[in-house]
Amino acid sequence: MSEKTKNILGWVFAGLLTALAVFSGIGKIMATPESEMGAMFIKNGLWDIRIIVAVIEIACALIFIYPRTSTIGAMLMAAYWGGAMATEMTHGQVPLPVILPIALLGLSTIFRNPELFTRLMGKKA
Repeated sequence: MSEKTKNILGWVFAGLLTALAVFSGIGKIMATPESEMGAMFIKNGLWDIRIIVAVIEIACALIFIYPRTSTIGAMLMAAYWGGAMATEMTHGQVPLPVILPIALLGLSTIFRNPELFTRLMGKKA
């Protein structure tokens, strides 16, 4: 695979993940107790901190998409989505909706930040 193809794939995956995170954050901010997302936050006991969660999600996405901070952004996004998966699992929900963002994050990191991926795999860059 050529470097140009890897670069394009990395940006496509990063763009999809960033759009997903930003729209999800906006949905959390605009949620009402009657909405599906609001009902989920109330059920999980997180209604009072939904705005904080949304701001963190959007901030992580913006840090991730900016090329100079994409490495730290990838780590922040991994922590955020890992926490989302843990929250769903501890509340008896199936974490399937969280698997897509985690997969996009992994693919994007492989293509956009190969040095980070090699470090995580225990190899010297």
